[in-house]
Amino acid sequence: MKKSSCITLLFSILLILFIFTSCSFFVGEGNLNGNETEPESATLHEHSYGEGVVIPPSYEADGYTEYTCEGCGETYRDNITQTLTHSFSDKMSFDETSHWYACLDEGFEDLRLSEEEHVFEEEIIKDSTADEVGSARHTCFDCSYSYETVIPRKTHLISSPTVNSMTYYVGQTLSFVGFSGGEASVEGSFAWKNPDALLTENGEYEMVFTPTDPDDAPISVMFTVQAKWLTLKVITDNNGTSNVKNTLNVSYGQTL
Repeated sequence: MKKSSCITLLFSILLILFIFTSCSFFVGEGNLNGNETEPESATLHEHSYGEGVVIPPSYEADGYTEYTCEGCGETYRDNITQTLTHSFSDKMSFDETSHWYACLDEGFEDLRLSEEEHVFEEEIIKDSTADEVGSARHTCFDCSYSYETVIPRKTHLISSPTVNSMTYYVGQTLSFVGFSGGEASVEGSFAWKNPDALLTENGEYEMVFTPTDPDDAPISVMFTVQAKWLTLKVITDNNGTSNVKNTLNVSYGQTL
């Protein structure tokens, strides 16, 4: 009987341990520690949002109202408003170089729409003479900007300078070409307009008379300058039997 009782007691203890372990598996560790674990559905709550924070639209981004849950901090946005657009004047603004439509929004006065450089039309107000200066008005085609300029007094050529009679070569600069004489109706001086130009065989070059008084107009005179090629005779030996002569035209300063 004692042996049978012991076996029964042992079996009962093992059964109790099995049941206790199984219950722990399904209930969870929280119950073993004496702490109750609420089911997942019990952690959910109903969001509570306040009036929301209004973010006004700007010229770079949309506006909206942002709502935040007081319980969990979750947010969402509503009442989306479109990005602002600038307003521009329908009348052109301008300065000495360009014109544009100015922005009318506060803080954006320097913003310009359709800015372009002026294109002018000249109107002669009074033509100049040899004794009096004239005047001209320059008005932009697209806006009302205009300015006036002085038309210098007319200068008359009395006699042209004479180009020095020398031999000039293709490739030399115009500065090699000297000249003398020449007279105009006012005081001033003659000079080649582009002294660094290279001479060609029969090139035309501009000489400018610049008056001493800036109220007198400059005048131009055209000259034809004849230049020659430098001719080289090259003698080569044809296999020791005869000499072959060749003529080669080169320009001044050309590297052979």
